[in-house]
Amino acid sequence: MKYIIALTCILLGVQVITSAQTSQVSDQDVELEGLFIDASKEKLLNNFEEAEAKYNEIIKKLRNNAAVYFELARVQMLQDKNQEALKSIKKAIELDLENDWYALLLATLYQKMDEEVQAANVYKELAERRPNNIEYFEKWAFHLVKANKVVEAIEAYNQLEKLTGISEELSRKKYLLYAGLGDNKKAIRELEKLIAAFPKEVNYKHQLAAFYLQIGENNQANTIFQNILTQYPNDAKAKLALASNGGKRNLASQLMTTFQQKDITIDLKINQLLPSLQQIVKNNDKALATEMLPLGAVLTEIHPEEAKAFATYADLLYYSGDKTAARTAYEKTLSLDQSVYLIWEQLLYVLLEQRDFSTLKSRAEDALDLFPNQARVYLLEGIAMDELELDEDAVALLKEATFIAGNNNALQLEIQTQLGKVLAELGSVAASNQAFEKALQLQPNHPKVLAYYSYALAQRNENLVQANKMATEANRLQPNQSEIEHALGWVFYKSNDWKNSKIWLEKAANSSNEALIIEHYGDVLFKLGQLEDALVQWQRAKSSGSKSELLNKKIADRKLYE
Repeated sequence: MKYIIALTCILLGVQVITSAQTSQVSDQDVELEGLFIDASKEKLLNNFEEAEAKYNEIIKKLRNNAAVYFELARVQMLQDKNQEALKSIKKAIELDLENDWYALLLATLYQKMDEEVQAANVYKELAERRPNNIEYFEKWAFHLVKANKVVEAIEAYNQLEKLTGISEELSRKKYLLYAGLGDNKKAIRELEKLIAAFPKEVNYKHQLAAFYLQIGENNQANTIFQNILTQYPNDAKAKLALASNGGKRNLASQLMTTFQQKDITIDLKINQLLPSLQQIVKNNDKALATEMLPLGAVLTEIHPEEAKAFATYADLLYYSGDKTAARTAYEKTLSLDQSVYLIWEQLLYVLLEQRDFSTLKSRAEDALDLFPNQARVYLLEGIAMDELELDEDAVALLKEATFIAGNNNALQLEIQTQLGKVLAELGSVAASNQAFEKALQLQPNHPKVLAYYSYALAQRNENLVQANKMATEANRLQPNQSEIEHALGWVFYKSNDWKNSKIWLEKAANSSNEALIIEHYGDVLFKLGQLEDALVQWQRAKSSGSKSELLNKKIADRKLYE
């Protein structure tokens, strides 16, 4: 059927050629008709070079036929011979100024050549010629926008509006263009025109209020919201907006009443919390998180089946400092919806901070069942394996993480640092050093890398001067971090500098519950002859979860073993 339709079009084309010449059919007419049919067949078979040659042959004998130049331009375009096509289609238009199809092909060719202004000019002429064709006006404006001729594009829309009247689509487009230009007055005027034209459409009023908020005109926005509530007293968006626009002070109390309403959707409520949540995360604002906690709790009470309610509450709990309650809320979120990766990641980090490595390992395995291509989960499970003294398994996971992380340098830095640490514990000295060096290539003088690297060197009593330099630099870059203070203290310990070792290990042990740090503090106290104080720290290390047989022997024999 398609071939029959195409052949009919070809024959119509032939008629165009012959009828333009004479009412009688000559031998030359028959020849030209045959050439035209052959050329069109070649085009249908995608033999564009052959088609082009035949059209050119026709033109040599029939120079003033627009249809042939049009067809020639088409096959030239299909071969990306844009300049030749441009010449051909301009000739067709010269011969037939009123043919829209020729003009449309010219516009398409200009668009293909990234000549957006030229394409716009073609559509402008078409729009002026055919003012009832809305598409021509829209294409005229579209190409002007692409050419960054925004003012001219607005004028094209204005001309169309004179013909069609005010419409949502036109006003919205002009509003966005004015807003993009920073002409707030005209952007507002477009929305006001929509409101005047469609007074019962409340969404236009919400758009205007939202724009006022965007440009910092809160009082104007509140006036619009109040107007909405006069017209629609139960409009939830307006209620929430007025509550949240009352100022930052006592925001939670302002929002509480609307948060308690079941008929207001959870998405609207969370949208009102988003600015505060972003501030909390950005600034680690514990006070603001604590202030917002009651709103998070209400979300879970009013929307007990919504995972996002518990996720929001969990975030507020986490940043307010209640990690245990946050962990419970994240687990509840996952019981309702396991599909959001970031919730899994946040839970895993809470488990890491709580040093619950058995659960971290288990939940990381669960996460990998759902998200097998998340390198960070492999990293976190590798950390858990390391802490559980499953070092060979940790290495396998970390190497997998390295492969999946690809070109994510920030993540590769974390992975290589952890890999260096685990390989050092396994006694793979060369591989460990290589991993640390890779990490330092990604970010020279990274405090954590320097600390882990210096600790690994100290454990081997290797290059202690360099280890001291690295640990000292790490502490300068990131002071008051127990891991770094531990590394520095241990370098001094291995250098037999008991006095300086005690200073740094004491600081680390006083701010950490990590068993190894506390045990090492006990070791230096023993070196300084403070046996009873050492025993206190060794017992504390055991209470912190150490399973070390060597530590038990130290306590039982009241003696240091190294």
